[in-house]
Amino acid sequence: MKKLAITILLLTVTIPVFALNSSLALGYQEKISTYHEYDPLYVSIDLWQDFNNLRLYGNYTNEMSKSIMGWQFSPSQDYFTVGASYDFNVFEIKAEHMCQHSVVSGGVDKGVSGGYTKIEIKIGDKF
Repeated sequence: MKKLAITILLLTVTIPVFALNSSLALGYQEKISTYHEYDPLYVSIDLWQDFNNLRLYGNYTNEMSKSIMGWQFSPSQDYFTVGASYDFNVFEIKAEHMCQHSVVSGGVDKGVSGGYTKIEIKIGDKF
């Protein structure tokens, strides 16, 4: 958890220096799949930069649960997303890759691994 806190602090301080747009979200979720119950707490960091109609972006999300040891948190799942999109006003082309990695916490692998790579064309009004 100390590494996560230090990473968030460093990103918060250094992102404005490089003129990247950023956001930080902390939240609670109820997310269940057929084979896995996900941890309820998460932190998510978004970074993006626009160059006219081109957008480059990335996201890091970590899911965690509250530890039985008081005010400590136990991370279980990491999500990494990177992508690029180009807006042609009538349509947008987007390429994105997401991978998810389980975190071994206390010698127990509590997450799932997976991901995707996609290319899409979106047609319609402004995005």
